[in-house]
Parts: sequence; C-alpha cells; structure tokens
Amino acid sequence: MNIVDIKEIAIRRRKLGLTQVKLSEESKVSQSLIAKLESGKINPSYSVVVSIEKALDRLEQKEKPKAFVLANKNIVFVNSKNKIEKAVGIMRKQGISQIPVIDRGRVVGSISERSIITNENYGKKDFHNEKISKVMGEAFPILPRSVGVDTVSQVLRYSSAVLLSEKGKIVGIITKT
Repeated sequence: MNIVDIKEIAIRRRKLGLTQVKLSEESKVSQSLIAKLESGKINPSYSVVVSIEKALDRLEQKEKPKAFVLANKNIVFVNSKNKIEKAVGIMRKQGISQIPVIDRGRVVGSISERSIITNENYGKKDFHNEKISKVMGEAFPILPRSVGVDTVSQVLRYSSAVLLSEKGKIVGIITKT
C-alpha cells in the first residue's frame, strides 16, 4: 500500500465508480468523514487514511483483469519418456513452438523448437527417437489461476510461457504470443 495525497482518494473512488457511502462501508470510515476529507475540511488521522487506502487498494485489485481469461485452457503436454518426434509432431500439428513436459501430473520441464535444434545431437541419425528428457529445458513458471494480467506480463519478460494452476492442477497456459 502506498500512502498518497489525500486529494487522490476522491479521484480513485470515482474511477472505481464508488459512492462515498460504498467507500464508507468498505473502509469502515463514516461517510461524513470521507466527505469532509475529500472537501479538504479536515486533516484525517493516519489510521483513517490507512483504512481508506486499504479499501481502495483491495477494490482496485478486484477490478484488474485476471490472466485466466487470456489463457489457453486446452493444454497440450508431453511426457519426458516420449520420443522427440512425438513433441515435434504435436508442435507442427498444433502450430506451437513449445510444450510443457509433465510426468505423473507434475511439471518437470519444457520442450521447444529451440531446445531441439540447438541440441548438440540435432541432425544425427535417430535423434528424433531420443527421449524428450534428453533435450527438455526448465519448467515454465506456475502461477495461481487468480493471478492478474500485470503479474503474468512481468513473468513473461523472463520466461517464454506461464502455466496457471488451481488446486494443484494445471488449468491454463499463457505464452508471449
């Protein structure tokens, strides 16, 4: 929570479409005190400002879009014991460039076009029959289903994809594209 200029309270309240009464209910601060504060008639105590700020922060978080709405819910994955040719076939068919590797319900890595073609054995005879475990990279980060878009966009700066989970199960994937 960042303490802001008292004048910002009315601006933030209006941006959220809140009445003074609704902000009063959410912050447990009387509506008349909010009205006096917004009009500049009083200097509120620190505890009053903190109560209002916490309520506004909480309500603003509710308003932010959730990443799950952007996620692909049809998650394609492979097992580390599958052959590389299976992953390549899936990527071609699905028009994707990376896939999570999941063993027994647990994310253990990822495989991508890049991890395949940059492998030292790429192009050698029977390379396509090798197990995915030989070329897989790090697992994609896993975030809760309820995470906001802004958090996912920060994580995507360092990872090519993010998995979303709910109750220990992967329920979505978001890639940079």
